[in-house]
Amino acid sequence: DNEGGEVVGTTFLDTPGHVHFYQMREDSARVATAGLLVVASDERELQEQTIESINCLLDMDVPLVVAINKIDKKDANPKHTRALLEEIGLLG
Repeated sequence: DNEGGEVVGTTFLDTPGHVHFYQMREDSARVATAGLLVVASDERELQEQTIESINCLLDMDVPLVVAINKIDKKDANPKHTRALLEEIGLLG
């Protein structure tokens, strides 16, 4: 608690990437104050669960930070990953 009596803290919710965990992602977005979306740069397309996560966070008006990882892998293509995110309107 801080002096004003408000609870101050950080909670990390890590939702599984498996496509069948939609409800968990939605519940997490509902209670989140901010989201951190990590997208792999070695994927050819955005995963269905990545798009679900993005939509959940945006539907709940949750501020979102996007991190593109695995950029050191041989088959990484961060420019392509960024383009995929731009296509769905996340980056611009």
